[in-house]
Amino acid sequence: MSIDFEAAKQNLLQLKEEYQTRIADIE
Repeated sequence: MSIDFEAAKQNLLQLKEEYQTRIADIE
């Protein structure tokens, strides 16, 4: 069972951007 680290990293970066965008919207 192998994990696609590149894909996982991209997913985390995308989630991080969405999170920061929501925080910016709240402020």
